[in-house]
Amino acid sequence: MLLVAPVIGATFAVCLEGPVMLAISWIAAGWTTRRLAVPAAPLDRLAMGAAAFVMLMATEAAFAVLLFGRPLNEYLAAFGALPGAIGLAVQLGFAAAPWLQSRFGTSRLGV
Repeated sequence: MLLVAPVIGATFAVCLEGPVMLAISWIAAGWTTRRLAVPAAPLDRLAMGAAAFVMLMATEAAFAVLLFGRPLNEYLAAFGALPGAIGLAVQLGFAAAPWLQSRFGTSRLGV
C-alpha cells in the first residue's frame, strides 16, 4: 500500500492487495489451526478468528498512531471511506478464515 497507493490510488491499491491478503490469510489459518490443534467446532474457530482480528486491529492502530503519527480518531474515521471499508472487509475475511475452513474444508492452499 505505501508504495503502490500513491501511484494508482488508494482504492485500486486496496482492491489489488485484498485478494493477496485473503489468500495468505487462508494459508495461515490452515497452518495455524493444525499447528495449534484448534478444534473444528464453529465456536472455537470463531474465537480464534476474533482473537486474531482484535490483535490485527490493535497492531494496525498502534502502528498508525506511534509510527505514522496519525491520531486514533483519524485512523478510525478512515474506515468510513471506500478504501478503508474495503480494507476492513478484507480484515473481516481474514478473521473468518478459520471458521470458513472448519465449515467448508481447506483446499490445497491450506498447506
